[in-house]
Amino acid sequence: MATKGSRIAGAGCLALFALPFAGVGVVMAGLIGWTMLEQAQMSRWDQVPARILEAELETNRSSDSTTYKATATYRYAFNGEAYTGSRVGLHTGSDNIGSYHQDIATELKAYRRSGKPFRCFVNPEAPSEAVLYRKARFWMILFYAVFCLVFGGVGFGLLIYALRAGRRQKRTETLAAEHPQEPWLTNPDWAAGQVRSSNRSTMLCVFFFAGIWNLISWTAVICGWEQASRQGAVGLLLALFPLIGLLLAVWALREFLRWLKFGESVFEMAHLPGVIGGQLGGAIHTKVNIRPEDGFHLTLKNIHRYTTGSGKNRHTHEEVLYEDASVMARELLEDDATRSAIPVLFGIPYACSPTDPESDTFWRLEAKASLPGVDYHATFEVPVYRTAESREDFAVDTSLTEGYEAVSEGIGGYGAEGIRMEGWGQGVRFVFPMGRNISAGLLITVFFLIWTGICVGLWFSSAPLLFPVVFSGFDLLIFVGLLYTWFDCRSIEADGYGLTLAGGLFGIGRTHRLDWEEVDDICITRGMQAGN
Repeated sequence: MATKGSRIAGAGCLALFALPFAGVGVVMAGLIGWTMLEQAQMSRWDQVPARILEAELETNRSSDSTTYKATATYRYAFNGEAYTGSRVGLHTGSDNIGSYHQDIATELKAYRRSGKPFRCFVNPEAPSEAVLYRKARFWMILFYAVFCLVFGGVGFGLLIYALRAGRRQKRTETLAAEHPQEPWLTNPDWAAGQVRSSNRSTMLCVFFFAGIWNLISWTAVICGWEQASRQGAVGLLLALFPLIGLLLAVWALREFLRWLKFGESVFEMAHLPGVIGGQLGGAIHTKVNIRPEDGFHLTLKNIHRYTTGSGKNRHTHEEVLYEDASVMARELLEDDATRSAIPVLFGIPYACSPTDPESDTFWRLEAKASLPGVDYHATFEVPVYRTAESREDFAVDTSLTEGYEAVSEGIGGYGAEGIRMEGWGQGVRFVFPMGRNISAGLLITVFFLIWTGICVGLWFSSAPLLFPVVFSGFDLLIFVGLLYTWFDCRSIEADGYGLTLAGGLFGIGRTHRLDWEEVDDICITRGMQAGN
């Protein structure tokens, strides 16, 4: 459990952690500036003929990579004086970005063998300074730029975040001292009874992540494609990373279009705060008019975020402690063609956990609506606490949303998730059809295709036999999961005598019959979650 002091110290540690990243960004920016300055200076140097005396390609091998460097010695004359030079290009040092060094080494060796003169650029103010290739390498500048943007962006981004987090924490502590018994008033937005959607921050995060991924992956492919292709199918797997980058770019574009279309939504709370053993109510105000055919789908979740592992094995998880859903068929401002107000009303059981930043427990309100083009989607972190109004026997006042809430079909609004309820004899049948979760099916399908491509590459590579065998074994398990995601079909039949459970893959499986005397309770347990 984090204390206030530890969070301030954490902001300071975050700032110290960010400094090396920001430093790398500054150094790379300096390299780009210095390189372009040198190129500008060399563009004014005089061109003279030179004779290539020696030309070689140095190869430096290590456990991680192989780098190359073209070297040469040449002789030239300037203003009647003879000079010997050894600088080949604007960039010094060895690297493996593209085939630059291999190409110029081949060219210089050919001029050495033929004895033909090669052009050379001489500094007229200091004739002993000369170079054979004075243009900056595009891919080298791009390489510098990627490091500058990635490390500089992360470093300065974390520094700004740490600075703002420190200020925000001090402000929170001041408000907490003023309202010791009302923690929801420590957040200025909450204190005003307003909660702004996280759409803008989500869009920026997706844009940043997609941009970084594409910068690194596309630069790696373009600069290292020739060397990777020499390694056969395994090297060609490098192309999978920019393909993932394209998917991330599509995601970022959708978030951007959603932001352009809907902007920021605001949840106006009818009562501050939401009450454990009470209700959460209010209206979500949008800047545009929304008219979905199947209504507004609202979800309220009580979430506990926790971290496992440490170092490279550190992972953050979200556990849903409680969840409720409703559908609003109408909104409050139907006569206003410029905006909408979506009614919100949820009863919150007394046993739920309140908002608690110390244990990272919070409540998330989510609103969705299917529309032509980009769908409406907004999320809000709402304050929910146990107060003097909390009651174990509380019952939500449904009359507040009468005429707005969609009529339930008896299965809690899950018809939108592909589940059907049908009349059956003297009872009812719930049908879970094949392909009911399209988003999860598409995600697993894409993952299966990528993993299969890796397996094919391993089988045609020189990797030890153990690798393709193990990877193919996992690929088979993923395929089985893929089949169940698309083709699992089940049903539950309930009548006056008991429950009948049937189905399986392609609807084929054992049928189980339970009399009501054998049923102690019916409850929901969470396994895998995909979307809703």
